[in-house]
Amino acid sequence: MRSQNDAALAAATAAWSTGHTYRTGEVPANPATPYNIVSVDAGLPSNYRHGSRSTSRAWRIVVQSVGDTFNEAAFAVEKAEAAFLDQRISVGATPARREIAGSIQRDPDGGVLLYALNTYTYTTPA
Repeated sequence: MRSQNDAALAAATAAWSTGHTYRTGEVPANPATPYNIVSVDAGLPSNYRHGSRSTSRAWRIVVQSVGDTFNEAAFAVEKAEAAFLDQRISVGATPARREIAGSIQRDPDGGVLLYALNTYTYTTPA
């Protein structure tokens, strides 16, 4: 899981090198907007073969794109898409596909901030 999180964060940072990409739980107290928060789930074993052994693992990248304005949040969404959509996140991985295309809305916890939640999925050999 850590290696997939590191790979996703590296891909997001490469697509948007201005320092506006954070790991979940590491967003500073007063970040400059726009920004993305990136995480990867624990992975789900899949493609079971003989002996009940999986041959691949399915991963989900979750990206929270945040901005003060609609345009800022949309810009962050575009940066996430450049990092992940149709890209190989790690060695041997399938190209990532968009799973959920989020709409930009007001963050109920963030006061005036707007955000969109997008997810991308990919698989790796087990």
